[in-house]
Amino acid sequence: MWIRAHSSLWMLLSLLLLIYLGHLYMWAMVVVIQIFMAHELFNLLRKANTNNQDKRLPKFKHFFFTAMLYVYGRILSQQLVNTVSSDKFLYRLVSNVIKYQMVICYFLYIAGFVWFILSLRKRYYKYQFGQYAWIHMILIVVFAQSAFTVANIFEGIFWFLFPAGLIAMNDVAAYFFGFFFGRTPLIKLSPKKTWEGFIGASVATMIAAFAFANFLGRFQWLTCPRKDLSTGWLKCDPDPIFKPEYIPLPTLIAQWLPWKEIAVLPVQWHALWMGLFASIIAPFGGFFASGFKRAFKIKDFGDSIPGHGGVTDRMDCQMVMAVFVYIYYQSFIAPHDYSVEMVLGQILDPNSYALLQLISTSQITRTMPSQKVETGHQDTVHDVAMDYYGKRLATASSDHTVKIIGVSNNASQHLATLAGHQGPVWQVVWAHPKFGSLLASCSYDGRVILWKEGNQNEWTQAHVFDDHKSSVNSIAWAPHELGLRLACGSSDGNISVFTARPDGGWDTSRIDQAHPVGVTSVSWAPSTAPGALVGSGLLDPVHKLCSGGCDNTVKVWKLSDGQWKLDCFPALKMHTDWVRDVAWAPNLGLPKSTIASASQDGRVIIWTVAKEGDQWEGKVLNDFKTPIWRVSWSLTGNILAVADGNNNVTLWKEAVDGEWQQVSHIEKKNNNRRKKKI
Repeated sequence: MWIRAHSSLWMLLSLLLLIYLGHLYMWAMVVVIQIFMAHELFNLLRKANTNNQDKRLPKFKHFFFTAMLYVYGRILSQQLVNTVSSDKFLYRLVSNVIKYQMVICYFLYIAGFVWFILSLRKRYYKYQFGQYAWIHMILIVVFAQSAFTVANIFEGIFWFLFPAGLIAMNDVAAYFFGFFFGRTPLIKLSPKKTWEGFIGASVATMIAAFAFANFLGRFQWLTCPRKDLSTGWLKCDPDPIFKPEYIPLPTLIAQWLPWKEIAVLPVQWHALWMGLFASIIAPFGGFFASGFKRAFKIKDFGDSIPGHGGVTDRMDCQMVMAVFVYIYYQSFIAPHDYSVEMVLGQILDPNSYALLQLISTSQITRTMPSQKVETGHQDTVHDVAMDYYGKRLATASSDHTVKIIGVSNNASQHLATLAGHQGPVWQVVWAHPKFGSLLASCSYDGRVILWKEGNQNEWTQAHVFDDHKSSVNSIAWAPHELGLRLACGSSDGNISVFTARPDGGWDTSRIDQAHPVGVTSVSWAPSTAPGALVGSGLLDPVHKLCSGGCDNTVKVWKLSDGQWKLDCFPALKMHTDWVRDVAWAPNLGLPKSTIASASQDGRVIIWTVAKEGDQWEGKVLNDFKTPIWRVSWSLTGNILAVADGNNNVTLWKEAVDGEWQQVSHIEKKNNNRRKKKI
């Protein structure tokens, strides 16, 4: 009993130390655990070999190494790239290793397979093939599931510690309720388990999960994701699910308490589902382990932990729980690129109406439903941007303000008014949520303001860029793979690019006189080269952007050796009037780069290039006979939204023959118009 207590205390203190040391050390802990588990499970088959001839046969550690190389290479590739990104040689080396990692692992596996066939010995075929099958079972049960545990750790230690704690809580609660209230047997496989213990533990685990999530969710060290393999202290803007929401208490209850509301973290509602799953997998995982040990006639899987048995005895449910949490997190919590903004884009033209019509993305049909949102602006609305999660709108107006509006179903709610500009605000753009809750706005006053949300719906000016002396007409965040980087186009003819440094400062690069008579629009290229598939964009990220201007041209720029240089010779000239907007299309698996440009001349032109160094080719999508204000691509880059001067938004798709066809039409009822001044 004392040995078990001492071992438990030692394990708890070791875990707390590893949590303090950080993600990298916890990854090492998982690797050690899986090695012990694999060793214990592999020994079961060796002990079952009554002929005791195992020592004469080849071992299978090669497959374990290959499995670790594969699963951790896939799970932690981005962290590894981020770690060496500052060293050009290491970056290229690591990028190439990652590029061919799957091929390397596959041929390592084939080499092991061939070696196994060559090692087959007469009279031991059955045992050797049993070993081979057993090894693959271990690879699935131990190594594959361990990889999900590590993935959870790097998303935030919370996602490791919370589910692990739930399993432990359920075990303790099941013992308590079973000991004091247990009467009805639950399963013959484990006669001491009772229905009373199972039900009591389930209820207790869900209640504990709700409270435990609130406690853990308040520590940044636990909730911040680790984007590299460093060991330094972490500080981040909390994910929305870790920001408290205040729920007012009913009057009958509040009158007896010193507080009138309670703070609840959104993650606590998710915690209830995880608690429910833990209540099922903890006992039934234990039943499975009990049956497994009975089949091999053993008491414990090993003797690695004094008083507890083997490591596998303590981890029989943790791995399965980790897989569930990973799937749940990726399905219901993690941000995804399939937001409303990315599907249809920002397609609102700068018209004089205070009611914004939001296009529903539930289906693309000939007529599409819309939702009206009262902005509360006192003047022209020039731009609207929906956040990454599709829950909040930011609007820009000539009344010098930016407004944040919450939208859900058919309802909307004013959340905040951001005042700081001294002129009309032309555009607003949300940063990727990996950088926190950040919003940038540009104005006629020549300034770009970076707004940061502290407490929920409390915004402050994090930084003001005043490099331009004329109106800043367009801003665009770079793909998040390139870091926190903002491009700005101004009427002074220059384009500036601001890049965040780790110390909180900003570096500035400029493209002087990009369009001498004024820049109207900027748009970043995707971070992956044409033809690259999702998940393979870790190699040589693309640093390009395009711009449109009052000189009627579209230009493409490339960052080379720290300097922005023109990447198209000559500039793209097919428009006969100002270029109002440019949009670089996503290229998810597409074999070419595509840019759409919209002009005051009423035409939209699609520019394409097949490979680096080729000439861009332009093709007129349509002549609308009215100025075009905005163009925006869908997430997949195959649908283009066009907002024109007749209050219409149309959706266009390229047919198999290369011709562009209109697939949808949305007519706005307001005909009162004002143009953006530059």
